[in-house]
Amino acid sequence: MRFYPVYFLFFMAFLLLAGPAAGADPWRAFMGARMAGEAGDSVFAGRFAPQWERVRRDEQQNPVFPPGGKARFPAPYAYFWNNLYPSLSAMNRLDLLRAVSGFINVQMGGKLDKVSYGMGEYFASPREFLRNHGGDCEDFAICKYFLLRSLGWASQKLRLLVVEIPSLKRWHALLAAEISGTVYIVDNNFRPRDLALPAEKVKGFFLLHYAFNEDGAWRYEQGR
Repeated sequence: MRFYPVYFLFFMAFLLLAGPAAGADPWRAFMGARMAGEAGDSVFAGRFAPQWERVRRDEQQNPVFPPGGKARFPAPYAYFWNNLYPSLSAMNRLDLLRAVSGFINVQMGGKLDKVSYGMGEYFASPREFLRNHGGDCEDFAICKYFLLRSLGWASQKLRLLVVEIPSLKRWHALLAAEISGTVYIVDNNFRPRDLALPAEKVKGFFLLHYAFNEDGAWRYEQGR
C-alpha cells in the first residue's frame, strides 16, 4: 500500500459532497461493489487478519484511546489535541469525522512500512503509529478508527477498507464511516486534509475488496 500522485488527489478534492439516498443496510453495497460473504479467503486470512488481530490486542492492552476517556496522545500531539477536544462535543457526526481525520492527517507523516519496520506490509497499532510519528495508509485508517471508537462511535458504524487503485495497480487502505444511512470515506491522501466523501463519489477510483472491524470481516465483489 502506497501513496498516490498529487494530480489524482486534487481531482478527488473537487468531487461533490452530496450522496445518494441510502438503503436499509448501506454496508451491503457501496463504492460500486456488493458484499459477497465473510472474508475467509486465503488472501485476507493470510495477509490481513493476523495483523488486525495483533493491532486490536495491542490497543486493548496498551490503549492510546481508552473507551469513554480522553485520548492519550504523546507530545507534541497532546497539545494540539487538547486544544481541539473541547469543541468536539458540539459537532455533528460528519463534522466530527472530518475533524478527527483532518487532525490525524495533518499531525502525522507518511512513511512506508519497508522504511519503518523493514517489511512490505505491517499494520501499526495506534501506539506504534504515534511513536513512529507516522506510517502507511492502513496505519492512518486504524488510528482514526480507534480514536472515533473512543469518542463514542459504535463499531457497526465504522469499517476499515482494503481497496485497489486500478489506475496505479496498487493496494490501498481507507476508513469508512456510516452516518444517517450514508457511507463516507476518509483517506490520508485527500485534499483538503479533512475531506470526507460519500462512498458513491469515489466509485471507480477505488475497487473495494475487503471491509473489516472488531465485529468481523467481509469480502466484496464488483458490481451491484
